Amino acid sequence: MDTESNTSSASGHSLRGVFGGGVRGTGRGRGGGRVGRRGGRGGRRGRRRGSIGGRGQVAQGSGTGQVARGRGAGQGARGRGAESQAGRGVVRPAETEDERKERVKGLVESLGGDAAKEILCMAVDRQPGLILDILDRIEPAQPAGFHPQPGSPSPSWCCCSKCRDMPTVEERVCCGYTPEYCLSQLPDMEQYILDEGVLSLARLYRREILVYPDERDLCKANRHAAYRQFTLWRHGRLGEGVRMVIPSCCVWTIRDRYPDPYAQYTGFKASRLS
Repeated sequence: MDTESNTSSASGHSLRGVFGGGVRGTGRGRGGGRVGRRGGRGGRRGRRRGSIGGRGQVAQGSGTGQVARGRGAGQGARGRGAESQAGRGVVRPAETEDERKERVKGLVESLGGDAAKEILCMAVDRQPGLILDILDRIEPAQPAGFHPQPGSPSPSWCCCSKCRDMPTVEERVCCGYTPEYCLSQLPDMEQYILDEGVLSLARLYRREILVYPDERDLCKANRHAAYRQFTLWRHGRLGEGVRMVIPSCCVWTIRDRYPDPYAQYTGFKASRLS
C-alpha cells in the first residue's frame, strides 16, 4: 500500500511535473511569441512613425520656404508701389481759386459796355437774387443818425403803441393789433426772428445752399437775416425780387437787438421786378 501510494504519488509528481512544466513552458513560449510579435509590430510602427515624422519635417520645411517666398513677394510689391507713387509726385490743380478770381476780374475789366451789359443780363437770368443783392450794396444808404430810441412817442398812424417814426411814407406801417397783441411782443418774435442761433442757421443755409454772400459785419448780417425770417414767418415765400413792408414796431425791435453803430439803415426798397 505504501509502495503503491508512493508510486502513485511519485507518478503524480512526475505527471504534474511533466504536464505542469509543459503548461508553463507552453504559456511562456506563447507569451514570448506574442511579446515578440508585438515587439516586431512596435518596431514596424516605430519605423512608420519615424518615416511619417520625417515626411512631416520635410513638409514643414517646404511650408516655411513658401512662407518666406510669400513675404519676399509682398515686400517687393510694396516697394514697387512706393517707387511708383514717388515717381508720380503730387498732382496740383491747374489754377487755384484765388488765381481764377483774378483771371475773371481781368476779363471783366477788359469788357466793353455792351458786352458787360449782356453778361449782366445773362447773370440776372441765372441768379436774379444775387444781382439784386449786389445792387443793394452799391446803393447809398439813407441819411445817418435816424434811430428813435425805445419809449419814443408813437406816431398817429400806429395802433399798437409800439411803432416809431419811419423816414419814408412807404415804411410807415403798423402791425394793426392792439398793444397786448402787438407782433413785436409775441413769444414767436423772440424764438423765430431774434434768436441768434436761429439767425446763424438761416445765414448758413443761405450761404452754403443758396450760395449768397454773407455780410462781414455780424450785426448787419443778423439784422438782414431777421428781416427775411419775419417775412417768411408772416408771408411765406414771396419769390425772387418780391418784397413786403415790415411793420415799424417789428423793424425797430430787430434794429434794437442788432443795431448799426452809426444808425445807417438802408430802409425798404420796392421790388425792381414789379
